[in-house]
Amino acid sequence: MGKLFANTTGNTPTFVTLDEPFLVSNMCVKFASTVAGLTGATPVPVQSVNFEIAKNLNQIYSTSTTCGTEVLNFASQHNQQMDITGDMEIIYDADTYKTLAIANTQQAI
Repeated sequence: MGKLFANTTGNTPTFVTLDEPFLVSNMCVKFASTVAGLTGATPVPVQSVNFEIAKNLNQIYSTSTTCGTEVLNFASQHNQQMDITGDMEIIYDADTYKTLAIANTQQAI
């Protein structure tokens, strides 16, 4: 029987603690019939983008370490359901995406 657990003593995970800037210049838009198909899909040029990202934060507070006080200490925050809404404008000289939209064909993006 193989080893199920490794000794992780001394290993400390690192996490990004600040929000990262969302740069449209680093964005790559692809369409495919499945999520797996996005890997090999060709990037589509986008004219303009308007996105709203709602993280729906839930802040968690804990009681103070001193009894008899009304102080609540910030403990952590957790993202709840994340919503990304918006629109983008694609200028294309073919009817490919227009045909997909008119036919209500779902695509992974």
